[in-house]
Amino acid sequence: MPTEFPSFATYVGDMTSASNFLTGQPIIAYAIGLVVFVAVIGAVVGVIQSFVK
Repeated sequence: MPTEFPSFATYVGDMTSASNFLTGQPIIAYAIGLVVFVAVIGAVVGVIQSFVK
């Protein structure tokens, strides 16, 4: 546990700094959100079409 804690803390720190950087860049954050949203909608539509056929 003590050996894994620093790497986990570093990982959380990296994620926090990355999210802070993205929220500091509204256009980038919006673009990423839009891409994720489109991907989720596309996946849902694909699943529905596979059930309809």
